[in-house]
Amino acid sequence: MKLLSLRPLFLAPALALFSPTAGATELTWEGYYRARGRFFDSLSVANTASLNLPSEDTQVLETEGAAVWMDHRMRLQPNWLLSEHASLHAQLDLLPFLNFGDQPETIIDPVSGDPLPDELSGAVVPPTTDEGGATTQNIKVTRAWGEVSGSIGTLAIGRMPVSWGSGMIWNDGNDPLDSYGDTADRIQLTSPVGPVYVMGAFETDYEGFVGEEDDDISTISGSVAYKTETAGIGLYNTFRYWSASATGRYGAYTGDLWARAEMGPITAETELAAVLGKGDLGEANDVRIGAFGGWLTLGLDNDKLIAGLAGGFGTGDSEPDDDVLKTFTFDRDFNRTLILFEENLPTLVPGVSNEENGGHDYSYVRTGNALRNVLFLQPTLGYHLFPELKATVTMFASQAAKLDVNENAGKGYGLEFDAALRYDPFAHAWFQARAGYWMPGRYFSEYGDDTQTDPYGFDRPVAAVELVGVIEF
Repeated sequence: MKLLSLRPLFLAPALALFSPTAGATELTWEGYYRARGRFFDSLSVANTASLNLPSEDTQVLETEGAAVWMDHRMRLQPNWLLSEHASLHAQLDLLPFLNFGDQPETIIDPVSGDPLPDELSGAVVPPTTDEGGATTQNIKVTRAWGEVSGSIGTLAIGRMPVSWGSGMIWNDGNDPLDSYGDTADRIQLTSPVGPVYVMGAFETDYEGFVGEEDDDISTISGSVAYKTETAGIGLYNTFRYWSASATGRYGAYTGDLWARAEMGPITAETELAAVLGKGDLGEANDVRIGAFGGWLTLGLDNDKLIAGLAGGFGTGDSEPDDDVLKTFTFDRDFNRTLILFEENLPTLVPGVSNEENGGHDYSYVRTGNALRNVLFLQPTLGYHLFPELKATVTMFASQAAKLDVNENAGKGYGLEFDAALRYDPFAHAWFQARAGYWMPGRYFSEYGDDTQTDPYGFDRPVAAVELVGVIEF
């Protein structure tokens, strides 16, 4: 777009306002290493004997059994403090989500020149492609940006994390238990006025072909927030737009109101959001968007007793194939459970497993890895057994906000019970064990094809265990 070509004209005077002073460089590090072990039995939500899929899908009648694996993740966040006013920041992910045992070293027989079986391998090596090139599971540079601070605020330019409020929509994913994280290529100016912070930003979401104006997608963001040590309230606004021609265009506004307060051992937090838009969206022309979501949580932690109650909603769509999109989706790192809305359910086994499908068949998935089309209630109860050891138990009850008009299944997603035990024995190190048990509701157990009289048979409970060890710095 023409606006993009004018960026240097705006950046030069903006940078000149800050006048950074040269000085010695100081390097600081943030980050963590996480090792995680996981067990699920079974994400198929069915027994083979009870599965009643259509006859043409007999190749996926095999259900997925118990699965156990471990994975790595190390995140490094170096910060170069160049002077009192200027700094550089980056984020690197090492061995992100790489499974233990991936990949064994390939040993070549010196006589025949053939690779020996994996059973004879004595080591694992960094992941490589079939051609021997390094993959992103070795190291990924996920973010890099610079900041210049002056009397009018802080100007940040580059590929940077985006976060707001409780992380319901925009979440930087920097918690060791997170898996995704929101990142933007943006120019951002944040100015404090006492306890009030005002932010404005411009993002390039999709550049397409440089020099062509009909394929760029951009976002303008702005927020105002009042923050103190014990309270905060603010409004975050974004407008994403694409304009290919007078007839081909798209625009969507997202407004997100957030508030939080601490009153001694009691905390309260809420967030409400609306997504409104219209225009061309992929191959669906002239669509309209109207989705709403929010949540509220109350918590008590008095160094002994832990108690909380959370509830939320995300609108659904009874006619998902029409030109009005109403389904609201929470951020994928807005984690509430161990099983439901964290794993694709149900996941079956394909007739033939290969690198493309990863040994999974998602043809019958009802819910994915993010809260959407949902009404939920989640009470929590816990206790500090020792200063370094706490235990919590939660119940997650949920149902669909809207049911497809073509479906006969019920709205209930079911009940999930999760128990967690967290141990913080030393500074910079902690361990957590979680166990979950989810009982499918009618949304799964009554799901079936319109041509069949019996449901498919997705009614088997799922059990899960997760063990996590983290070293932070």
